[in-house]
Amino acid sequence: AMLRLLRGWSSRSSRSPHPAQRDSAKKQNKRPVSPTAPAPPLHADAMLQLKKPRVRATEHTGCALIVTMMFLPRTIAQSVPFYEQGPPDAPRAIIKEEAERGVVRSANLLVGTANLRSCPTCTINGPVSLCLQTIRPHFKGMVRSCNVRDNCKRGVDRPQQLPRQVVRFLNVAAGKIDWSTEMEKILLKAARAGDDISPLDYPDSARDLREALIRFPLAGKQVLVGGSITPWVEVTLAVAGVGSITTSDYQERVVASDVTTFVHVGAIARSSFDAIVSFSSIEHDGLGRYCDPINPNGDYAAMAEFRAWLKPGGLLFLGVPVGPFEPYRLFGGNKHRIYGSQRFSNLTRGFKLLHSDFSRLKPQMGGAMWPSGQLAEKAAVLGAGMQPIHVLQKPAAAGGGGRGPRSTLLPREGA
Repeated sequence: AMLRLLRGWSSRSSRSPHPAQRDSAKKQNKRPVSPTAPAPPLHADAMLQLKKPRVRATEHTGCALIVTMMFLPRTIAQSVPFYEQGPPDAPRAIIKEEAERGVVRSANLLVGTANLRSCPTCTINGPVSLCLQTIRPHFKGMVRSCNVRDNCKRGVDRPQQLPRQVVRFLNVAAGKIDWSTEMEKILLKAARAGDDISPLDYPDSARDLREALIRFPLAGKQVLVGGSITPWVEVTLAVAGVGSITTSDYQERVVASDVTTFVHVGAIARSSFDAIVSFSSIEHDGLGRYCDPINPNGDYAAMAEFRAWLKPGGLLFLGVPVGPFEPYRLFGGNKHRIYGSQRFSNLTRGFKLLHSDFSRLKPQMGGAMWPSGQLAEKAAVLGAGMQPIHVLQKPAAAGGGGRGPRSTLLPREGA
């Protein structure tokens, strides 16, 4: 419609060539080009790239044409579908699929978990600087620091990563946690007594998870813990009466435990679990801090895997750092991501958001739906940042079908 309007203004102008066109045509022995000749169609992508259109007011250009050209880019941008307006880092195939179908299909069928784990930088294992010319362009302007955090061989190097009751189990020389049945017994006793067993870096996180489990009980269910350093999540689940607990890891681990069973992620079958708990894990995925391959969309890949492992209707209890940065911020070089509302929205596509617990973050909310303002910015970059618990649900297959057994999880009535 806009092109027809422009051509209409052109047809109303003088049909005689501009003097400059006649002079140029005479020199080159060419026929002058009529201003009424149809202009080649503009491609939509080219039109979207128009930021400051150059309009020269000639005797053939009316005021209305100038006004039209001034507002053309804005009009076109507003007509762009939502999935094209998302943050530049979002997998467009995922967003477009959901926008067209309403609900994203199976994670592996969407674009393929294997595809999300395949990228131009995925052959580079960390830890490396994200400022390398072979890496930085793929993060689309999000790299702010060239610092390199190396927890490849020394996975744990700070006592703040442990609950205060079990700090003594940190093996400083080896850079790891001596996970043992004794540690689990100490945390079980503290949790049953109502004490906070949150890691020092994540105050109140165990209480937040416990309250979420009261709202969405998992008694007798099969639950996967997606990544774990100390068993505070596993112990919280055990006290809540979970049927069986499995902990996944990308590396082989030998752990003495009476609470959970460890499994490598490559051995997990589709539709295996009623629920998954992931706290302070996927924000590291793809940044190379823990020897993992560099992948700008590693967190999206992890979420696709979670969705594939859940039964239809299963629940995901997710904790990631949040803050007033759009679409997100890479903090401390390769340390972790801090999620703004845009990246978080794309991260959780394919799930139904049932509950977000921002109750402990009211000072940082500034009256908004997402943390905002200077207070939130300071809190987000302090320590491990703000990590409220979000409860999401994998949609049940249409008509109750789908692959694998169907989960019967429902929130408690009136919760």
